Amino acid sequence: MRTGRAFSLLECANPVPMEHRTTRRPSAPRIGLVIVVLTVGFLLVAPAVGIRVPILDFWTAERAPPKVVEDFESLAKGAPPGMDPGAISAEARNVPLADGSTLWVAPTRGGGFCTPHGCDKLGTFPLGITWAASRVSSASHGVPHPLMTDFDLLEGAANSRYVEAVEIRFSDGDVDRPKLTWVSEPIHHGFFRYRVPEAHRSMGHEITSVVGLDEDGRVVVDATRPGQEQMQQVPLDAVVSDREQRARIRTRDGEAVIWEAPTRYDGRCAWLEHGGRILRLFSCMPKGYDYGRIDVRFVPTANDVLFAGWAIPRVATVEISFADGSKVDVEPRDGFLLAELPAGNQVRGHEATTIIGRDAAGNVVPPEIDVGKAFAYAPCYGPLQGKSCG
Repeated sequence: MRTGRAFSLLECANPVPMEHRTTRRPSAPRIGLVIVVLTVGFLLVAPAVGIRVPILDFWTAERAPPKVVEDFESLAKGAPPGMDPGAISAEARNVPLADGSTLWVAPTRGGGFCTPHGCDKLGTFPLGITWAASRVSSASHGVPHPLMTDFDLLEGAANSRYVEAVEIRFSDGDVDRPKLTWVSEPIHHGFFRYRVPEAHRSMGHEITSVVGLDEDGRVVVDATRPGQEQMQQVPLDAVVSDREQRARIRTRDGEAVIWEAPTRYDGRCAWLEHGGRILRLFSCMPKGYDYGRIDVRFVPTANDVLFAGWAIPRVATVEISFADGSKVDVEPRDGFLLAELPAGNQVRGHEATTIIGRDAAGNVVPPEIDVGKAFAYAPCYGPLQGKSCG
């Protein structure tokens, strides 16, 4: 069974609703030929995909009532520039899930979809997971930090172009594959809701990873909620053999390098290597999405603090202001930022306070980052020397 082949068949048979197509009445002989071709095609592929891969034809699913349509319309109201997901609210449909529940799904103008939980504007994310916990066992600085044993519900969407199955792996060696409801174009995703068994909500039996597999059973994407351990490893999504160097500097503790590698879902991953350590700078991103407008980290080392991150192409310079009034400008290399902070700015009273991106004309490019607020709950990424993530 190949879900991708089943999707191709359904897309060819009914790619878009009739009201969205330009029609022309064919001649009678041509109609006959089409019927013969479709019949032969069905006989050839039906044994392989017709029964084993049920796919919901989105255009024939139940339409959303007015209240749900209004909810989808509200996603655009008050959205910052460029953040409107472009949901086609009037086309929202009801998708039945394997656990007996249902999910409202609306296509977007960019080729993606929205649900009540969020949107993939372009439809290129390989696997999206929403983690839900009815209890929280730990907290830091007043902010909840759930453990894997806290999560009791996972909701997900798998991209049919890249993912054949979703696998939930547990620390005791158990593996579970939730049943997905595959939805045709223009959604081209499989949706699921998975309740974590009580037996897998205790230490030694908890979830260790949630991955998307291709048709050959290979891992395409790691959708695990990142913890300390995952942040210090090369992303599982990355095709490391095809990595390319994006930025390199020499520091007192050796060379620091930012690497970027493609993924098997047409996306990209980036990470920092320095002094034998690895640090994931941001989440791997699918095709069409940036790592962020301006996304930065302060990385304390044995003797210094590195400044690393990413800025959109419009940003020509990133300006770091310090508490003592001094400033440092960092120029992106292929969009990536990498610099060593001056030693004098690695102690309290002289630390970084504000980060501003500027275009070639010197104009500010939002957002303006208040370092104290941005890193209040992530001290290991703060601008002071001596606080390490590992």
